[in-house]
Amino acid sequence: MIGGFQLRLFAGFTVVIVLSLGTVSLYVMQGTEQEIEVYEELTDQLYLTRMEHWLLGYHARGESWDDVRGSVEEMGVLSGRRIVLTDPDDEVIVDSRHVMVGSVFESDWPNRALRSSRDGTLLGTVYVGPESSVATAYTQDLARSIGFFLFWGSLVACAAALVLTAMLARRMSKPIHLLVDAARQIGTGDFSGEVSIREKGEFRELAAAFNGMARDLERVAAFRKNLVADIAHELRTPLANIRGYIEAVEDGLVSADDAVATFKDDAVTLHRLVEDLQELAMADAGSLPMIYRLLDPRAVAERVVNAMKNTAAAEGIALQISGPETELPELVADAQRIQQVLGNLVENAIMHTARGGTVTIVVDGEPGAIVYAVEDTGTGIPEDDLDRIFDRFHRVDTSRTRATGGSGLGLTISRQLVEAHGGSIAVVNRAEGGSRFTVRLPLIPG
Repeated sequence: MIGGFQLRLFAGFTVVIVLSLGTVSLYVMQGTEQEIEVYEELTDQLYLTRMEHWLLGYHARGESWDDVRGSVEEMGVLSGRRIVLTDPDDEVIVDSRHVMVGSVFESDWPNRALRSSRDGTLLGTVYVGPESSVATAYTQDLARSIGFFLFWGSLVACAAALVLTAMLARRMSKPIHLLVDAARQIGTGDFSGEVSIREKGEFRELAAAFNGMARDLERVAAFRKNLVADIAHELRTPLANIRGYIEAVEDGLVSADDAVATFKDDAVTLHRLVEDLQELAMADAGSLPMIYRLLDPRAVAERVVNAMKNTAAAEGIALQISGPETELPELVADAQRIQQVLGNLVENAIMHTARGGTVTIVVDGEPGAIVYAVEDTGTGIPEDDLDRIFDRFHRVDTSRTRATGGSGLGLTISRQLVEAHGGSIAVVNRAEGGSRFTVRLPLIPG
């Protein structure tokens, strides 16, 4: 394919070069012929003008054409042109070749009327015949020489242009060749190769875009691989549990009532995992339904506290709200989604805070935005996990089961929901212990 592209590129340049040189050569040849004809006409007119001045001067000195014959013949010999002088009735007075004297001249040779400078009386007419065969041959040789040099000059120029074209076509096709090889390498699943193009311009930009695409594909492939592995891992535990209880029931080791209770718990876990995956897929596709309306920021946080206070109390953890006493501006947002975000953060904080600790929802405002912060007095987040805390299925405490530690998608979903509102979410470890998740939401979704 690359060879074909290079050949087509070379052929295209060749056609352009040949047509351009051919057009220029044809134009120059036609122009040369026209200029030679114009030159001959100008030469005739110049010669006639000289003859006119000389003959009128001769006639003025003698008041007649007597004895002009010798001078005319001499001028005809010197110029190589045939000169004919007629009287006002076109009867030949002098012929430089002694052929038509006394006869009426009827040729259409270049001529010039001779008139007296005193009263404008017609004294006669001078005719100049065609150039001699020697002069004509010289003109033809000149035209042939110009054509010869033009032809060979065009061939040399064409050959040089074709050599440069071949080099240029090869150079232009090289980046494409590199891109095709890299694309084939990516097609085999190898994302390690990068296209390196030193030339500046569009090809370098194309290579940079291609390398960026390759890196994105590598990340997507790695994510897809990890996602499949994580989903398989998430499903394996409850399914293995269900299978084990079924075999235990068949062997009479466990009662059916105990097995049904376990099946129900596992079904709830699987249902929650499927719902989280579905919600995350919709958020990634931008198709998650949103219902925006004016909200009281503090009221949203209070509803979250009311919903989670029993869970916090059961774990021996105090759940509270704090923030400035000043009235905050209303927020345009989806109340259910914002409560879901804060609920995920509070649930996560409760799971990582020891009994006797405190989880606080801070509600504050800044120019053009509402800021929610969920703080806890737990152990904090290891530095190595801070950059991955919002990744799918990532858990800081890997010893927790999905029944006690969630699906591992809560923080990922929270980030998607916040970004869908045009906001941002971040996490840091507090100096006094624990972690702080901060959610910034614009007053009007961007």
